[in-house]
Amino acid sequence: MNIISEWMNQGIDDTDGQFYAFIDQKWKPYNNENKYPGMLSRHLFSYSVAYMLSGEQQFLDKADKLFQYLIKKGWDRKYGGWHYAINDQGEPVDSQKDLFMNIYAATGLSMYYSITHDKTALQYIDSTRLLLKNQAWDKEYGGYYRHLDRQWNVTNENKVFTPQIAPVSGYLLYLYAATKKQKYLDQSQKLMTIASHQLQDNELGWIRENFNQNWRPQAKNKSNEQINIGHNIEVAWIWLRLYAMTGQNTYKQKAEQLYHQLHNHAFKSNGAWLHKMGLTNPDHHPQTSAWWIQAYGNMLQLAMYGYGEHNKSLDQFQKGSSFWNRAFVDDQYGGTVLSATLGGKVDRGDKAVRTKTSYHAMEHALLNYLYLSLWVENEPVKLHFNWDENSNSQPLCPLPIHDSNAVISDIQPKEHSLRITSEQASCIFIPENFNGPITVTIE
Repeated sequence: MNIISEWMNQGIDDTDGQFYAFIDQKWKPYNNENKYPGMLSRHLFSYSVAYMLSGEQQFLDKADKLFQYLIKKGWDRKYGGWHYAINDQGEPVDSQKDLFMNIYAATGLSMYYSITHDKTALQYIDSTRLLLKNQAWDKEYGGYYRHLDRQWNVTNENKVFTPQIAPVSGYLLYLYAATKKQKYLDQSQKLMTIASHQLQDNELGWIRENFNQNWRPQAKNKSNEQINIGHNIEVAWIWLRLYAMTGQNTYKQKAEQLYHQLHNHAFKSNGAWLHKMGLTNPDHHPQTSAWWIQAYGNMLQLAMYGYGEHNKSLDQFQKGSSFWNRAFVDDQYGGTVLSATLGGKVDRGDKAVRTKTSYHAMEHALLNYLYLSLWVENEPVKLHFNWDENSNSQPLCPLPIHDSNAVISDIQPKEHSLRITSEQASCIFIPENFNGPITVTIE
């Protein structure tokens, strides 16, 4: 838990008790007039994960405070949705409805819901989803717009990658794991149809970034266009997860095809992932990469090993994780750095920028722990949850990844009322009068 402890010890503004948005390599804050609810919620994801993995009360307490602050200060009470930016008094200073921020607000709430089943958290998640569906979805051509004003009027009709795919990787698949509700899986598949039909270049196989309203690519010349490697990794990773959940071989085939393209062109022999790359010229790329891309690459390699039964990917993961440890984990000052050269040297050491928080590093830690324990080491995992008067009566489905072979082997406390349901031995019945922590062992 060193990563998350560094944030708690060094990343919090004493003025409002919330996380700084910009922090340099030595944890010195800069440019910190505003906070961003979508980014604060990424920290909520992280502290929820920290509690799930450790059961330490300090992490749950921090998650509780973050959640209360977000719904009190971050939600637009007049028009709904999440403010783009607030000041250190918690007052909105920018209330445009940017879907990047609204999606990641729901992401943090989803992991918080996973460990608490807090009814209010789920209400805000579903309210956000409904607003995105009713206000930000293009009813003529399909897909989400990204930029809208406070009243949810579209301010830019162009389409970009993130609003289409980030809901799936950010919160929909986690919600499906936590609730087993088909609506979350159905929406995931609907959005990944956009990845197949609109985002993917039929000739070259790569996932592209920028489009006009009716999905014509915006690049003037393919030879000058660059693709985002992290987004291609993200799509392949989601297809693998959907294959595991649905058994549809089409998802596996598409994931394998993209996976092999990525490893042929974007994965270096020293374990580094490229950041961007020419659409038609793979040799045209920057000499640096970003922390989140390396994390996603590692998670994809383990998913390909577990879901795709591709043994070679475990060796590739070992290379990628070794590069992560030496290039992105800051042994001197703690935390992870923003970017590194492809040779493994620090490029930008920032611990936080507007789009960098503790989130990607903690998701990386969570999934690596689960994937490696269950699939490689064949060891049980222990996960921690907490029920109180705000928790709903839905069953607790504790494993945040899909593993059809995993079963619950122990529940603490050992109360007769806490019993495994018939849902493939993967969920636990929680009676309405139960309160307190729950520790689940899965193997």
